Amino acid sequence: MPEALVRYIDLPYVDPQPLNDLLSRLRGSSYQETLQNITDNITTVTETMRLYVPAHASLMATAPHPEAEGWWNNCANQSYIGGCYDGITIMVEFMQYHAP
Repeated sequence: MPEALVRYIDLPYVDPQPLNDLLSRLRGSSYQETLQNITDNITTVTETMRLYVPAHASLMATAPHPEAEGWWNNCANQSYIGGCYDGITIMVEFMQYHAP
């Protein structure tokens, strides 16, 4: 169970390339194939996600994507993988936007 809530804006910049690489490996020709790829690689998915938000923390809902924290958190704790791809994509966009 997470012990801390963090906002996107409070996250330190981390190069999003590992997430981009992960997205490339997960992307299927259909939604079902993408979900299967996530399921087959869930350990790698969550380990990569922990580079951006540590295991003891959860993202807090903030604008402009209040739903994104749910996608990220549910994927990271493996309770719902349906939003993994979108949650990771939004984290990539956030890190790219806040690159030094």
